[in-house]
Amino acid sequence: MVKTKRFAYDILNTYLNACESKFKYAYENGCTTISGTRKVGKTILMRQLVSAFPERSVYKDCSTLGEDFDFEVYFEKLYNQGIRRVFLDEVCKIDSELIADFVSSVKYYSASMLIIITGSVKVSVIRLSNMIGRGLVLELPPITYTERLQWEGVQTSPEYFEQYLKTGTITVGMQDSETYWRKYVGAVVEDTLGSYLQRTTLEGYLTFPDTDKIMKALKYISLCQFVYKTKSGRLVDIPALPKKIKLSISNFKDLKVRYGLTNEEIVIVCDILVASGLARRITSINEEELSRISGGRLNTLHTVDSNVPALIFEYPWFASYAITSEPSDCDNLIDIWLENELMLKMTYLYRYVDKYRTADMEEIDIVYTIGDRLTSSLAGLECKNKSATNISGSNISSYLTIKDRLNLCDLVITSNDKTILHDEYKIVRNDLVALALEREYFSKCNALFNGHSSYVFCDKTVSELL
Repeated sequence: MVKTKRFAYDILNTYLNACESKFKYAYENGCTTISGTRKVGKTILMRQLVSAFPERSVYKDCSTLGEDFDFEVYFEKLYNQGIRRVFLDEVCKIDSELIADFVSSVKYYSASMLIIITGSVKVSVIRLSNMIGRGLVLELPPITYTERLQWEGVQTSPEYFEQYLKTGTITVGMQDSETYWRKYVGAVVEDTLGSYLQRTTLEGYLTFPDTDKIMKALKYISLCQFVYKTKSGRLVDIPALPKKIKLSISNFKDLKVRYGLTNEEIVIVCDILVASGLARRITSINEEELSRISGGRLNTLHTVDSNVPALIFEYPWFASYAITSEPSDCDNLIDIWLENELMLKMTYLYRYVDKYRTADMEEIDIVYTIGDRLTSSLAGLECKNKSATNISGSNISSYLTIKDRLNLCDLVITSNDKTILHDEYKIVRNDLVALALEREYFSKCNALFNGHSSYVFCDKTVSELL
């Protein structure tokens, strides 16, 4: 990989070259779509792909198109000029009056040109891709740990991975402080929500929360990913956070009553988070199938505060969005970020990923299904940001009990220092788990665009990836 180029560059460049060499333009596959949240490098990726073959490529920012723009004339002109690769950015900002013309023109000219689209509002980009039909979609996650290592030319280490969890980078510099990245994520949130709300209609909602309630809901949701209920139905504190963190949150007790938010208002904000690309749903399998996979032992893995969908955030720091003190003052935040980051990576690979916790407080951080078949199996991953020798035997015994109860085919417990293999479970360094998940996603994307696979779901356990 060339330094500062995302992993998707090589995949897409190879795919586009293969299409041209075989005279197989996008007609068979529609247009190519690059999806993802803001600030992950989609625009830079497009410009780099244009630079690879500038005489045959063109980049167009669709956010500046006038109401009288004619896509048919535009594509015809490009074709006559010898352009065969058209990269269209911010397609989500095309005027609504032009959408029908845009879709029909892309459908027609994809027979003789390679058309690649992206934009800042994920749901709008995917909707346009679906309207065009066919087409391959590459989902671009935030810059991965693997890429950071490759760009710096260094080998992985627990220290580098902890730095990555804290700042999103592995080097120490002006922009690597925890304060900078907290502000960065806040800016991404506000920028994304602003763009989404301006360009998207929320039909079907009787009411819509004002900006103040949206921000309150964001804080509530960021803490409530894993709220659970006891046998009596009582809601446990949000979400059983360490006392030190609770004390750092202003008006923490107000969270128990959800800032006065209604179910509908919270669900609307959850929908916005997913649609804009800031978060991913982690419950994508129906309860009947999940029950069958677990042999009737499990109906639902995740009981969140009534009607609040389970979400996982694209940036791990968003999992502590409501916490106002400096992260360096709250060491336990690294545990939250670790679990969020590993679960996020798994949502790119596995069809079902979620937390398992009982009313008796027995839990495994992540339970996931393998593959995309009705015969899928369940496996588990427990995230620990501590030395392998400090993982207590009683905890391990509890995890093994859950493993037997849910009939898990694999159990991995992570640590921050070493790997130890046992017959019934494995203890593996956090950074090695992250690398294995990321590289498998790269491989699955490559196979998808090479025609060797029709989906990116992984049919291997974390142990097998390692």
